[in-house]
Amino acid sequence: MNLLLVDDEIFTLEALKLQILDLPLSFSSIHTCCDVADAIEYLQDHSVSILICDIEMPGGSGFDLLQWMKETKRSITSILLTCHADFQYATEGIRYHVFDYLLKPVSSAQLQTTLENAINFTLERQPLQKKKSDLSASYSESEDLSSVLTAINQITQMIDQHPESSYSRKELASRFFVNPDYLAKCFKREVGMSLPDYVSKKRMEKARFLLQYTEMQIQTVALKCGYQNFSYFAKCFKEESGFSPKEFRQKFSSFS
Repeated sequence: MNLLLVDDEIFTLEALKLQILDLPLSFSSIHTCCDVADAIEYLQDHSVSILICDIEMPGGSGFDLLQWMKETKRSITSILLTCHADFQYATEGIRYHVFDYLLKPVSSAQLQTTLENAINFTLERQPLQKKKSDLSASYSESEDLSSVLTAINQITQMIDQHPESSYSRKELASRFFVNPDYLAKCFKREVGMSLPDYVSKKRMEKARFLLQYTEMQIQTVALKCGYQNFSYFAKCFKEESGFSPKEFRQKFSSFS
């Protein structure tokens, strides 16, 4: 598994690499780049599994690199570095399926936990990507499947950007002119989970970010994530994370 580090601050870049080398993690290679152009040039010729990239850099931001990766269909688990928590970054990151954020200066414990999670996520995702590729190839001649795959891609983007909204299978099927049952079946087969489960997953991702990187009241977090009933939000959060919202904030908040 190959790791790419991108940061315009040379000392920060080298220090981060040394931190990772000291961790009990096994990477085939760890390469460093000083800007987006250098990173793009490297990615064109090398396979990378995990990326850690600074957001704010002269000559191109971390999001510019993620946009290029999206346009060139490179599936890389991406972690962004930032000097300060900003919910706008979270909103932008949702568009590019950012896996996690690291606040500078990064502690070795936080770095290890994040990378371990990223490695596990990358390994779990590989069979799903192969299955998706095989399915697309098997049904490439089917116009119906082509239409529903396009719909699924747009629906996942909508949910990623606005997980707090309400998503009805019938309404979505009507909007994209596909059969509701067929949409539900293909969505689960393509994405690996049902539409309601995907919405719930993205809501929980947003909730974890808000609890960890903002001081927003927990009741407000619930509303921002699409939960009108706080008790139900707390129950779902506990089932998904193993912590109550309050416990999660106390343990992981960047402000504690």
